[in-house]
Amino acid sequence: MMSSQSPGGETGDPQCYGGGAPSDDPDRRILYGAILNCLELEAQYGISGGSGGPYPVEAWAKFFLTEPVETGPDQNIHVELVGIVEPGTDDSVARDIVQLYR
Repeated sequence: MMSSQSPGGETGDPQCYGGGAPSDDPDRRILYGAILNCLELEAQYGISGGSGGPYPVEAWAKFFLTEPVETGPDQNIHVELVGIVEPGTDDSVARDIVQLYR
């Protein structure tokens, strides 16, 4: 859940930035994510919407966050596909190891 606290006491709840002006021009509404073939994974591993893995990634893509993350039990994320990330280009941010930071 977004409001669940990390061991350091932080949550995923929205917060206003209180620091100085950033040195670059980040687009905080662009997300990078893995694209999986859910039908193939269901047939091969028997998954049905649950978590697990690691699972093979078909491609990496860039997504635009269209709305704030919903509150409540579902906390859906609404995005629009911007494009597929091509390896070896400036847009290439795919990594062998993915880790979330708080």
